[in-house]
Amino acid sequence: MITTNLLHRLTLPFAVIYGILLLCVPKAAAEGFETGMRLCVGSVLPALFPFFVVSSLMIHAPGNQVLGRPLRPFVRACGLRPKDTAVLLMLSWLGGYAVCAKLIGDALRTKRIRRSEAQALLILGCCSSPGFVIGSVGGFMLGNLRIGILLYFLQLASNLFAAALLWAKIRPEESSSATGLKADCITPVSLPQAISSALDSSLSVCGCVLFFCVTVSAIKAVIPMNALVTACLCAVMEISSGCYAFTRLEGAAAVYGICCCLGILSASVFSQIRYLVGSGIPLRWFALSRLCGTLFLCMGLRLCMAVLPGTAPVSSSLSERVIVTNRLPWDSAFLLLCFLCAVLYKLYGKNYNCK
Repeated sequence: MITTNLLHRLTLPFAVIYGILLLCVPKAAAEGFETGMRLCVGSVLPALFPFFVVSSLMIHAPGNQVLGRPLRPFVRACGLRPKDTAVLLMLSWLGGYAVCAKLIGDALRTKRIRRSEAQALLILGCCSSPGFVIGSVGGFMLGNLRIGILLYFLQLASNLFAAALLWAKIRPEESSSATGLKADCITPVSLPQAISSALDSSLSVCGCVLFFCVTVSAIKAVIPMNALVTACLCAVMEISSGCYAFTRLEGAAAVYGICCCLGILSASVFSQIRYLVGSGIPLRWFALSRLCGTLFLCMGLRLCMAVLPGTAPVSSSLSERVIVTNRLPWDSAFLLLCFLCAVLYKLYGKNYNCK
């Protein structure tokens, strides 16, 4: 309660300072808006909008439990009793944090899941999509799909690790009554309804991306920063620009910086999750789980460094021209052996005669 009241009191000063900042650097703000628009049009909307529509149709379709059957033992072990939680978790891992938050928010508002179950699902399922981690980060930014695949599965493992650490606090409540709607009580969603809902959610996500891209550009125009500080600022504000900024660094800082981006998720993602999930569940345990997951993600990457392909810097005292030795042919090796034997024989005979 104290934290909430404090945030409410800081809203007006923050809005005034932010407005003055934008008036002082209008060119930088415009450049940040342009960067955010390119990001939304180039990657956010093409990836999210179709998946929002498809996931909405799938989660409200009767008989969708068949799709989540491989995850049924896992969700039952976690105490998640509603039948559609398995397919919800599967769609969350495939669609990313925005799809996860939207599906959980819809299920919570329609009372298909309880608050404790929603909190557990948010910690277990909230991650970056495989299209972003494998395709954008691994294939485009780092230039290696195998690193992207490793990072994607490491972040899923980090979600499980964080949930295990916080399970005493986020464990779903035990209840003798059945939870969730029965399969025949689920109301199917028509295609126009799914499109309308997906459009609203996509615009909200793009709004958060635009706001924080403008903020980053304005702050960089006012405060001079080096590459590392700029990357950290981008990572705190917006996940996509943070990952790209860290890839411009050299060495292990780039990969570990990306791990931090995927683990913390940025203020933009937290704003999206708060809007899509609603005010039904607090995010303090989710925020703590992201910190625990980030530590596990970095440690997991450190353990897997031996199997990661790439190059490592080395130091050498050799000159630029280095003669590479190869195995001699057998005839040359035989002649060289005879020569060395003759030299040793002469040296031995000379020393023997001197005695």
